[in-house]
Formats: sequence, C-alpha cells, structure tokens
Amino acid sequence: MDDQQLKEYEKLKAQKEKQLKRQNDYAKQNYDRIGFVLPKGYKSKLETAAGAKGFKNISEYIKSLLEKDGVL
Repeated sequence: MDDQQLKEYEKLKAQKEKQLKRQNDYAKQNYDRIGFVLPKGYKSKLETAAGAKGFKNISEYIKSLLEKDGVL
C-alpha cells in the first residue's frame, strides 16, 4: 500500500468510526437494552413464532406480548 492509499484508508476508517459513534449515541438516547438468557433452541423457536405471527423480529414480538399483557 502506498502513501496515498494509506491516507485514503485512514480517512475512510475515521469516517466509519464517526458514523458508528453517532449510531451508538442515537441508540443509547432512544432505546433501552434488555438482555436475558434462554436454554439452547429457544431463540429459533421465538424467531419462528414471531415470523408466523407477522413480526419481523423477536423484539417486536416480545414488545407486542408485553403491550397485550398491559405491561407497556
């Protein structure tokens, strides 16, 4: 890699890092994260159930269940 390519690489790398920081800052300000652990195989079952009910991901499915239950 010559000097010009190295400078361009460093520039692109810095831009990507700034973009990632902005995305992470936005997520921190606008979303709460909840992590939990389930036995092996439950994730695929949840994905299948969510898809079968028309949800595009597990998060939407769980949010819907919590709203239905009156928690949210």
